Amino acid sequence: SGVQNNVYGRNQVIGGGSLNCVNGYGCDFIGGGCCNRISGYGGNVIVGGRKNCSIGYSNNSIVGGLCNCIKDNYANQLFIGGGFCNHLDSRYGNNNSIIGGTKNCIKNIDAGDAISNTTIAGGCLNAACSCCVGSAKISPCGGFIGGGECNLITNTFDFIVAGQCNKICYNKARNIGVGYGEGCSFII
Repeated sequence: SGVQNNVYGRNQVIGGGSLNCVNGYGCDFIGGGCCNRISGYGGNVIVGGRKNCSIGYSNNSIVGGLCNCIKDNYANQLFIGGGFCNHLDSRYGNNNSIIGGTKNCIKNIDAGDAISNTTIAGGCLNAACSCCVGSAKISPCGGFIGGGECNLITNTFDFIVAGQCNKICYNKARNIGVGYGEGCSFII
């Protein structure tokens, strides 16, 4: 059902809505909404919403919202629950989630990084990003931001519950080991 929906590939489904497009390898699903787009290897889902896109490898999901995007290279099990303009770009990382909010981002800086098991629950302009310090690449694997505004994590197992403009970043002077920051830091 629906209006002006397009399906390319095999075993693809669009349940309804308008101007939705599935152009993946196979087994992708758009439930409804408007102007949603899926392309990638397969098993990707957009339940509804508007102008959401899943341009990724496989088994990624967007439930709803507006202008949310999952973009990945060889990552799996990425999830955006809803909200507005949330962006998940997790090359080679798995199991990352943005539950909702506005303009939140989980992003790798290059193909050598792998952010995994990191969650942003909500808020506005929060980010979990990998960073480079010399030849070391640090990623916030297992990190969490609960909400608030303009919060940032870059290390492994860092947690910011809420607040505004809080940052947990790599500390080169205190680094022990190769490629890892302090980790296990909390801002409550």
